[in-house]
Amino acid sequence: MNLMKIKTYVGFATKSRSAVIGTDNILKSKKNKLILVSSELSIQALNKIQIVANSQKIDIVKLTGTEMFSVISKSGIKALSITDDNLANAIKSCLTE
Repeated sequence: MNLMKIKTYVGFATKSRSAVIGTDNILKSKKNKLILVSSELSIQALNKIQIVANSQKIDIVKLTGTEMFSVISKSGIKALSITDDNLANAIKSCLTE
């Protein structure tokens, strides 16, 4: 997994407003393409996100708290969604490297 590339793509997503931050916002969004969650996310929140992911047929990427912080560079964010197809696919390709 190439965290530096993922960080770059997440940065592009946030600048282009193609990122949804926070569990509640992810649950409301109908445009999710890929969801990144921290291992520090509560079980209840993770279950809600998994229901949304299953209904929208999208992938969830689980990262450790340290990995999530290094990707987002902000503390306290435990869930983030990418709403752009190209950026989501680019992040998925980084996971297999």
